[in-house]
Parts: sequence; C-alpha cells; structure tokens
Amino acid sequence: MSKYGFVVWQDEGVWTAHSPSVPGVYGVGATRRAAEKDLTEGITVMLDYLKEIKAQPPKAKKIAAGVAVIA
Repeated sequence: MSKYGFVVWQDEGVWTAHSPSVPGVYGVGATRRAAEKDLTEGITVMLDYLKEIKAQPPKAKKIAAGVAVIA
C-alpha cells in the first residue's frame, strides 16, 4: 500500500486535487470528494503503468498545509 499526501482547492465551482509526489496527475470534480476520488484513480492508473514497465513508483513527499495571510 502506498500513501501520497495531496492538496485540494476550489476555483470557480470546480474542485481540484493534486499530489506533489505524483507530477502530472490531478483529480477534478464538482465536489471535494469527487476530486479526491478522481485523483486516487489517476494515481492508481499511474502506479499500475509504472509497475507494468518495471519502473520505480514516486516517493511520497512530506506535505504540510498552511494559510498565508497577506495584509
């Protein structure tokens, strides 16, 4: 089992999810949950492909979330 941290954000009514550990794979959806599910499916497809071609999976990066307050 692999665990990859991710970030989720909403812009113009669409939710997007992305894991910095897995470049090029994003999830999108009308809800946060849908975007997270889409991302999970995308990462699964990528990991299956990497396994098929005998390539190493990406290493999980530590992720922290925060809020920048700009005055």
